[in-house]
Amino acid sequence: MALAMAGSDPVLDDTLGRSRDPSLAQAMDATTRQRDKVEFLIYAAQRHQEEAKQYLPRVLGNDASLTELDLQSRYVTDLSVSTLADALKANTTLTSLNLADNFIEHDGCMALADMLENNTTLVQINLGENDLDEAGALRFVEALRTNHTLNLVNLEGNRLLSADVTDEVYCAVKLNTQPLILKRSVESLRAQDATVDLRVLDLSFGPNSPAAEELPGQLDDFSCQALADVLRGNRRVEILRLRNNRVGDEGAQQLAWMLEDNPVMDELDLFGNVVGAVGCQAFIEVLTDHNNSMRQLNLQNNTVSENQLIELEWALVLNRQPLNLKKFIIPVRENDPNLVALKFDEHLSQRYYDDVTARILADALQSNNCVTSLELPNNIITEVGAHFLSDMLLVNTTLRHLDLRNNKVGSGSRWLGQTLKSNTSLLSLVLAGNQIEDADAAELADMLMTNRSLVELDLSNNRIKAVAGQFVASFHSNTCLQELFLEGNLIAESHMFQIEQGRILNHQPKALRAMIPRLRAKVGCPSDVNLAFDPDMNDRPLDDASAGILATTLEENYVVTGLNLSDNNLTVDGILPLVRMLDRNYNTLTHLNLSRNKDLGPDACELLADVFSFHKALTSLDISYNNLGDEGCHSLLRQVEKGNSIKYLNLEGCRCSKVTFRRNEVMVLANKFCPDLKPKLIDLMDDKLLGQTDLDWSGYTDFEGWDWHDIRYDKTAEVVAKALEGCDFFTTFRFKKNRISDHGCKAIVNLFKSHGRIETLDLSDNRITDAGAEDCLSLVKTRYEILHIHLEGNDCSIDKVNEINDYCQYNIQPRYVKELLIACERNDPGFVSIDISGVIKDHLTDVSGKYLANSLRKNHTVTSMNLANNHIALVGLRTFCDMLKTNTTIRSICLNTNIIEGREPGEALADMLHHNTTLESLYLRACEIHNDGALAIVKALHTNDIILKMDLRDNGLPEETMALIEACCWMNSQPALKKALAKIRANEIADLMVSGQNYDNRCVTVICEDLVSNSSVTQIDLSNNLITDNGARQLARAAQAHPALTVLNLSHNAIGVPGCEALAKCLEHNTVLARLHLGHNAVTPPGVYCFQDVMKKNSTLLELTFDGNKDLDEEAFEALNLMCLNTQPLLKNSLPPLYENAPNMTSLDFSRGQFPNSLEGLTSFDDASLKQVCTHTDVACKLLGHPLKENTFVTTLNFGNGRITDKGVSALSEGLFMNRTLHTLSLANNELTSEGARSMSAVLLCNTVLTSINLRRNHVADEGALVVLNALRINDTCRYFNLDLNPISDELQKQLGFAITLNNQPRTLKKALADMTEGEEGETVTTIKCDAVADGRAYDDISAQILADSLRANQAVTSLDLSNNKVTDVGGQALALMLRSNTTLLDLNLENNELSTCAFEFITTMKANTSLRALNLKQNKFKEYELEKINVLTALAQHPHGLKPVILRLMDQDSTQNEIVINCLTADTIHKQLMERNDRVGEEEDAQMAVLGAFGDHRRSGYRLPYLCDSSVKILAGYLKTDLYARKVNLAHNKISDDGAGYIADVLKANKETLMALNLSNNTINDEGFLSLAKAMNKNTALASLDFSDNFMSDEAGSAWLNLVKAGTSIKQLELAGNPLSPAMFSAIGLNVALNHRNINLKELVIRAMEDDPTLRFMDCGEFMGRGWWDADCVQLVRTALETNTNVTKLSFCFDDLEDSHMEIVIAILQSQPELTYLDLSNNRLAICE
Repeated sequence: MALAMAGSDPVLDDTLGRSRDPSLAQAMDATTRQRDKVEFLIYAAQRHQEEAKQYLPRVLGNDASLTELDLQSRYVTDLSVSTLADALKANTTLTSLNLADNFIEHDGCMALADMLENNTTLVQINLGENDLDEAGALRFVEALRTNHTLNLVNLEGNRLLSADVTDEVYCAVKLNTQPLILKRSVESLRAQDATVDLRVLDLSFGPNSPAAEELPGQLDDFSCQALADVLRGNRRVEILRLRNNRVGDEGAQQLAWMLEDNPVMDELDLFGNVVGAVGCQAFIEVLTDHNNSMRQLNLQNNTVSENQLIELEWALVLNRQPLNLKKFIIPVRENDPNLVALKFDEHLSQRYYDDVTARILADALQSNNCVTSLELPNNIITEVGAHFLSDMLLVNTTLRHLDLRNNKVGSGSRWLGQTLKSNTSLLSLVLAGNQIEDADAAELADMLMTNRSLVELDLSNNRIKAVAGQFVASFHSNTCLQELFLEGNLIAESHMFQIEQGRILNHQPKALRAMIPRLRAKVGCPSDVNLAFDPDMNDRPLDDASAGILATTLEENYVVTGLNLSDNNLTVDGILPLVRMLDRNYNTLTHLNLSRNKDLGPDACELLADVFSFHKALTSLDISYNNLGDEGCHSLLRQVEKGNSIKYLNLEGCRCSKVTFRRNEVMVLANKFCPDLKPKLIDLMDDKLLGQTDLDWSGYTDFEGWDWHDIRYDKTAEVVAKALEGCDFFTTFRFKKNRISDHGCKAIVNLFKSHGRIETLDLSDNRITDAGAEDCLSLVKTRYEILHIHLEGNDCSIDKVNEINDYCQYNIQPRYVKELLIACERNDPGFVSIDISGVIKDHLTDVSGKYLANSLRKNHTVTSMNLANNHIALVGLRTFCDMLKTNTTIRSICLNTNIIEGREPGEALADMLHHNTTLESLYLRACEIHNDGALAIVKALHTNDIILKMDLRDNGLPEETMALIEACCWMNSQPALKKALAKIRANEIADLMVSGQNYDNRCVTVICEDLVSNSSVTQIDLSNNLITDNGARQLARAAQAHPALTVLNLSHNAIGVPGCEALAKCLEHNTVLARLHLGHNAVTPPGVYCFQDVMKKNSTLLELTFDGNKDLDEEAFEALNLMCLNTQPLLKNSLPPLYENAPNMTSLDFSRGQFPNSLEGLTSFDDASLKQVCTHTDVACKLLGHPLKENTFVTTLNFGNGRITDKGVSALSEGLFMNRTLHTLSLANNELTSEGARSMSAVLLCNTVLTSINLRRNHVADEGALVVLNALRINDTCRYFNLDLNPISDELQKQLGFAITLNNQPRTLKKALADMTEGEEGETVTTIKCDAVADGRAYDDISAQILADSLRANQAVTSLDLSNNKVTDVGGQALALMLRSNTTLLDLNLENNELSTCAFEFITTMKANTSLRALNLKQNKFKEYELEKINVLTALAQHPHGLKPVILRLMDQDSTQNEIVINCLTADTIHKQLMERNDRVGEEEDAQMAVLGAFGDHRRSGYRLPYLCDSSVKILAGYLKTDLYARKVNLAHNKISDDGAGYIADVLKANKETLMALNLSNNTINDEGFLSLAKAMNKNTALASLDFSDNFMSDEAGSAWLNLVKAGTSIKQLELAGNPLSPAMFSAIGLNVALNHRNINLKELVIRAMEDDPTLRFMDCGEFMGRGWWDADCVQLVRTALETNTNVTKLSFCFDDLEDSHMEIVIAILQSQPELTYLDLSNNRLAICE
């Protein structure tokens, strides 16, 4: 029974409103607010005292009917709560307390917390919307630690509580839903109770668990969260067992995160749970990165993959290893570049590194390429670990050092030896103190024979003895191994001495170690020894000791001729033994390289200089890049100058002066190629030849014994050139009769390219060919000082010699002339212009001009020459004219102000113009050319078409001659016109197009003269020129009599009113001209008006344009448009009837042209083709707009396919405003934009006759379409408005279509759509009635579709009435689809329509719709069963949500629905719904309504009750009667009463073989309902499990069920707990059900024993295992039956397969039955029966 305190108090409500109004509260001062609060609390306490009298006595009296107490919004204060809390401390009946929305504060919360420490029955309490503080809430948490019954608390809306405190309370409440042992364990851990041993915490589930009796259910994820919270910093629990529970991924994650802060837990057992991949991964991550204590973690029998279990085990293995290993193993695996060395020799945790460690490290290092050193000394690694490490070395290529000293490797060294045969990266291996025997060491000795990477091997302190000789042999043959330690073994001293000697040699660089055996060998010794240091090939450079060893070896070697010791670390101490070696071996070594050594200085040079004095074989010494200085270099150089044996001495980079370095180069080359020239070279180097201007080194030797083609001739020239570098004291150099060829010549030429004073070069009587002469030519081209080059007596051609001599002559000319000549001959594409007009001195003369003209004959790049202001005379001019006759690149030449006088220059120029085809400009100003010469030039210009500009001013010529020359040149600048005029004269041209040529009246005059005799020209285009009125007059006269001219374009000129008058006068007589263009001229309005009278008479001019004339106003253009109607005869002829309002003119169509034959010749009648023949423009609209205002007969007007713009539509709309007869208007395929659409929108707002408007294919954009749309929403008459093929978005097109569709629907539909969003007075309309009678037109499918689209997202309309209309299946389908998304419509009336085949859509929709409460489909054409199904689905909206999916699956006869569960009002369900509701509705008032809904005040919140009632069961029962698949039905926690039980009974009667389990617990069924169910069970043979707990069954109905189960029905389980049955009845029913459920053979014996049958002395339960089901429950039944029995003395359990777990029950039977004298337990499975 629930007690709700109803009613309200106006005084309280007013006080509450004033005190809780934020604006008022802010305005009140602190004193006023405090006084009001005190007054209110006093009043509320007095008021509530009266109400408390109603419920406090019942609470204190433990009224059994009072289980729920609702005090929500009753203004309960702390005082009232304290009184209620005291009463509840001893109460044992109340389970639910609602105190939401009151004034409970700190004291009230503390009182409730104290109550909870004593109360043991209260299950849920609602404290939402109060003023609790955090201290009170925390006291609540403390109370919940001793309270174990409260499992639901609501604290929402307490603004003083933080989210953390609220969550803490909820967690404490949630803990009460867990098993009690878990809560006690949590509290013990929190309290740190030292009296309780918590080292092992076992919360496993199962009969064998230590907590089996206290753990009735399995632990879940929340249990793990609670445990994790208290174990996070715990230091006591070391072992945690949670076997066979329901721990999932979330719980596993909580436990894993707990391990981050728990350093003591050693074992965690989660066997048999439901942990998945996420939980396992959490453990792996924590064990890998944060936890080091966990040793065992059992996740067997979970949903974890095998790979994850392996990864988890690997993490546990790491935890069992020393801590230092785990610290470094992750960086090793991740290839951390900062980790290059690993050392594991610390044993702080008393754990040594073993073979497992070796395996872990080996696996990690296989893919690592950063670690170079691994040290594992003083551990317990055996041959197994060595095997793992050897496998790693097969893959790893970066490890350089491996230290395994003082382990137990033993025979594992074999594996390492075999691996190192192929490993080339390990440099150091330490195996000292590893108990290695001879057999194992032999493998290492054999490895040294092939391994060439190992540098150090330590085998000291082992057991090696017999294989020492093998190590000696391997050590001496291995040139890489430097250290071999065998100390501490059993090896002889002789072997140890040999190893020491090998160690000394092996400490030398690797290259030397490899070379010494070859130098000592008699066979295979190399002739060239390369011991230069290369860091990529060698380990280190040679030092002085290495030089000593090498020198000693070479003293007796007579094979080596070349020795390279560069890039080493030799000093003078290393050079000394080499000098001694050269002294003793002075006939063999020829080449010595000592470059780039450490510190070779002058002292080393002195030693080497002594070598040159006695060693005759040494010819090459490279001592470059040492610190010799001038001192050391001079020591060597003196020996070079003295003798001729040194042919190569490299002193580069030796810090000597440039002079010394060059002197060395010259002397060495002289020794090699020209020893006879050395004295002269030495004199030159010693500056003894200074002062000589003529240097003659001709015939320096007699060449005795030299071949004619000997290379030394040219090499001598190179030596001479090298020696003469920088010497500029001479001006003449002679090198005759020295047999040099082109190569030597090039060396000499290269020398003098930078020589500053050379003037004469004599290379005669040598072997120079044209190639060498070409080098000489390049020299004379670049050097202006050279005046003579002699090549006589050589092998070069005479042409080359002459060319060289010519260029030598060029050097005599002015320098700029030579530069021009060379540039011309070079033909550089960038050299296009010559300008020497500004020369101040050394002017160009005829001689220089001759050279320049000759160069230009071969040039193809120069296009312009400016030779003004020079001294060119007749000879020079003729030279240039001869050149220009053949030149094809020069376009312009300027000869102003030269010495060109008389007639001859003009004749020379005229002759040139006859032949030249490229020259365009010629400037001869101020040259004194006579008139005869100028006339010759004019004559030449008659045939020359190229010259465009010729300047002969200031020559004293007559003006007539100048004009002739200017005219001839101008005509040459107009080639197109020149050709066109010729064709005009020949009547060969029809179109004369000379637009944009800047022609003036002169051009017009020429054209007009040629037009006199022409009859072929039909079109003349003179636009964009400079024609004035005079030119227009000439054209008017020419056009007046021309027989063919139809088009004259004079736009963009300078014609004014006089020109217009002349042209207008021309039109009076011209009958051919059709188009005249005068746009963009200087025409004023009088120029336009002069055509008015003419156009009235003229019928041929179709187009007259004045666009672009700035001085014309709109009036002039309007007059122009009105006068030009020759192109629109239809329009011209229609105007009079329109003005006369003729009744026979009802339609005007301009869309197919203005002429009767406009469409002739068209092959296609599409929009583009029609537009080509139509000529109507805005003029037509303006002309027709005025008469349409008063016309009463025209109904159709078609302006399609024209060129009408927005202005025309604006003019037309003015007439349509007043028109009342025109109903069809087409402006399709014109030039309208959004502004034109705006004009038509204005017409729609005023005109109520126009029903059809066509604006198809225009340029109306979204802006204009939107204006039309707004107008259509107001206009009700327009039925057609076409805006297709306009740039309008698809969305606007849809809206326009919708607006037109609405205008074709009943008028009330428009109002209905508007009412959906806002009513007439601004209030939202929720009910819409579509009345066909009121509109005079019935709603059809389109109307229904429109309504459906509007309602799809509507959130306001709840009722729609479409009854008595003509909606068919199409509209019905649209409405059905709408219901799938609409969530607010509650009532839909479609009665008396024409629906027939859309029932399926309504059925499908109602399966998904959860809001519609009423759907009327009567008086349609549906079938009866379809209507019934729809009505059922509609009725389901009034019932719980869980019922509908069940009914749907029953309707579909779903074979997979074996279990039906509609269990609504569990505590968890309420809490879940509450949370979901709060998330959905937000905070404040909506959240408060959700809370109220969850606790029963459904009328205030509008929230549907989530439970089944009898009517719900009736629907469900109707389908269960015929269902063949449902095996279990769970209807627990609902409001099913006796009627509902009767419906279920009908199901049991009709469906006797399907249903196997039925749960009706926690309902309101009384005896009547249970009696109906019992009767139905008499004939049901399938139902085996029934749950009737927590109902109202008394003994009356219980007796019927007792008789039923006694009769042996199919019932195996019957739950009756929580019903008002007597204990005897309850036990009797339970026992009989248990007997039915257990072994049926046991039933008779147990009943007789319980009735204490005196004839039953021997209770024989033996061999029941073979006759039916037998388990521990059967043994327990026997114990229960014998508890009150006094007659049975013998008992047998033989052959029952009893186990040890059953023995406790058997022992209890023996203890409780003193009369029992015989017990048979033979042939069972007992092990501890004694």
